[in-house]
Amino acid sequence: MSTVVMDYILILKKLFFLVFVTLLITSNDSFAQSEQLNQKPNFIVIFNDDPFFIYLPHPMPHVPLYASEDFIGRSKAGLYGDVIEEIDWSVGQILKVLDELDIDERTMIIFTSDNGPWFEGSAGELRERKGGASWEGGFKVPFIVRWPGVIPPGVTSDAISMNFDVFTTLLELAGLEIPNDRVIDGKNIMPVLQGSNTSPHEYLYFFNNEEITAVRSQKWKFVVRSHYRGGLFRFEGERFGEPHYYHPGLLFNLVKNPEEQFSYTREYPEIVEKML
Repeated sequence: MSTVVMDYILILKKLFFLVFVTLLITSNDSFAQSEQLNQKPNFIVIFNDDPFFIYLPHPMPHVPLYASEDFIGRSKAGLYGDVIEEIDWSVGQILKVLDELDIDERTMIIFTSDNGPWFEGSAGELRERKGGASWEGGFKVPFIVRWPGVIPPGVTSDAISMNFDVFTTLLELAGLEIPNDRVIDGKNIMPVLQGSNTSPHEYLYFFNNEEITAVRSQKWKFVVRSHYRGGLFRFEGERFGEPHYYHPGLLFNLVKNPEEQFSYTREYPEIVEKML
């Protein structure tokens, strides 16, 4: 199964049952992205009269990258950009169905990611990327929430939180009890989503497997572990008996994109050939 990267969560005010939607794809399934989205609105149509929960993990933009035919070459940021264009389109498809069913004002939508960018994409001014055990570029991600009439449009908050807060927040919105037979780290961040700059957390902890690598408060971060030359990735050749998904390497235009965010290997094979 592809690693989950982009998450969509839709929930009504009370939960009576959950609908979990997953997707198994093969490494050469270039149409899986659009086919997956084409099927999801049907679940919304089927369950629109009842409370529902949909978890929609797109397989992209995790590697190997694929975009459906309608989106190939659409962006100016290579194949990675094409994939992002298609994800953006998919959000619009979901919003369209909710509006047509007249349930968008009763539906909460959360759009987020599980980590920062890997080999392509941008972490902006933040340090490091996915796999950076202690640094903001690997952990700090977009978190966009829409709930008309409940969450004011255009509201932002700098309060610290983590994705495990989604679990607790949704349970409380649904009127369900938080389990008391174990430690639940997540907190209700509904006030934060409505604009509060006060986090329910005094500290957040960064991990590399079982090791704490950093501790974060609202203002400070204390780093105790970091990778140094700890991960060396080889792009050329084979991987598990198949050509590596970035074979023979990543090509960056340092005039157009000095941040080295987007590869143009697909667009300029002749340049790759000269540099090999």
